[in-house]
Amino acid sequence: HATFSGGAALTLYFGPAVLVSHPYFDTRLKWDPDYFGKKDRVVAGRTAEAYVSAQWRFGELFFGSVDRNWGPRIADGLLVSPNPYSYDQLDVRIGTEGVYLEGLLTQLDDLPDTTGATEHRYFIAHRFTVRPPGNTTFSLWEGTIVAGVDRQLEPWFANIFTLGLVQQYDQNSQANNLVGFDVTTRVKRTQLFASLLLDDIQVDRTAASDKEPPSYGFTLGAQGPLSRFGWTAFYTQVSNLTYRTPNPAETVMRRGVGLGRNFSDYDQLTLRASMIAGPSVLLEPEVTLLRQGQGDFRLPYPAVAQYASTPTLFAGTVVRTTRLALAARVIHGRWVLSGDGGGVHLIANGPEKTRWVGTVQLTWQTKKEGRIP
Repeated sequence: HATFSGGAALTLYFGPAVLVSHPYFDTRLKWDPDYFGKKDRVVAGRTAEAYVSAQWRFGELFFGSVDRNWGPRIADGLLVSPNPYSYDQLDVRIGTEGVYLEGLLTQLDDLPDTTGATEHRYFIAHRFTVRPPGNTTFSLWEGTIVAGVDRQLEPWFANIFTLGLVQQYDQNSQANNLVGFDVTTRVKRTQLFASLLLDDIQVDRTAASDKEPPSYGFTLGAQGPLSRFGWTAFYTQVSNLTYRTPNPAETVMRRGVGLGRNFSDYDQLTLRASMIAGPSVLLEPEVTLLRQGQGDFRLPYPAVAQYASTPTLFAGTVVRTTRLALAARVIHGRWVLSGDGGGVHLIANGPEKTRWVGTVQLTWQTKKEGRIP
């Protein structure tokens, strides 16, 4: 079906501060299951970005809504990603380009626990990034979901100079903690990157509760040029129980959409190329192999008696999909004609048959710059 959209973006600069507002309408939102807003009108709309950011030599203070991605930019982050629609957040960054600390804080939607009681929920993420001399960047990060009936956010979880995992035990306070790291380096003209998420790893193996399958996610990939072409290759895997907890209120999601990945219990191998096919014409062919189990972080957590029979990866029937796609972008003046990587999905063992999926979009853009009194 056809959809239409439109919007306007306003950016104001006041010395070290910038204000951004970008409202838009889009009839596609009415058909998007991940969109939580109002859908019973002819036109749906929202604000893509709306924030104020003040930047200084050794820091940045940000409040508002914007999409973020922690990790290699060619894949969705394992902890923070643009999968959920942009949400309001407080973000603080302190340091230099070579060494900095960053903290993100937001309130999530309320969810019921296993007893049916509604719990308030908060998401806090910390990241420590180091860029030593050379071509390598390291980031250590942590995410915490805090939930409870009538619970308010405790200040020790918002402290970016400590670990929520440590504070959970130090303050005897319940929370769901995730830790991980990103690393990116360059070898000649090739960029290598890796990400690792540890959600829940059992160390003891004495009781039945210690047989809980590990929860993790990781990404390995490379990117570089080859003659007149660019290429990207990556492999990613997210285990069956990742992002899921015995208390559903501590699930790593917002309004039913994952804060990091939007799916669990899958692995994916993607090969992508890019080339300039002509003046202002970009082509990006892609081949993706996807295996998806029936695990889902929106499902209830297995009981202790089920741990031994719960697979670490690929629960139930595994659906295999081969995606052959082509993305294209043509620019002519203020007009942009683009396709988002539509192609053939060859599906095996799934409820759906092989089909073509994709969109074609025609966009007209204009802008005006000037000084205000």
